[in-house]
Amino acid sequence: MTNRFADFNGSTNREEYWMFTLWSFIVTVILSLLSAGVLGAIYSFLVIIPQSAINVRRYHDLGMSGWYFFVFMLLFLVPILNIIVLVAHLYFMCKESINDNPISTNSTKVNDIDKDKFPYAKNRRRNY
Repeated sequence: MTNRFADFNGSTNREEYWMFTLWSFIVTVILSLLSAGVLGAIYSFLVIIPQSAINVRRYHDLGMSGWYFFVFMLLFLVPILNIIVLVAHLYFMCKESINDNPISTNSTKVNDIDKDKFPYAKNRRRNY
């Protein structure tokens, strides 16, 4: 969590997303039980940015724009629609990752220099 605290770029796999969500839920419940909800509410407020970042990265991992998460957040405020939005969000979070993700910055695509297009550039010594 501390390495990618507010990193909205890249992608997050399913395991990383659910482990963060699980630990965040456990901490919130424990703090709420200890202080009649006050510390749990404070913790939930403090984790808004990391939780939003990991949600956006998870949507990137699914090949979707991160803005879908913020649309879901706005639609969640509508009283009856929030149940449908919650189910849709959980559905997307449970989907498998897409390997050839155009949004991801962590892609494992082969660089042009590794394709032997420029064989002289591989072993060339750089003076900078």
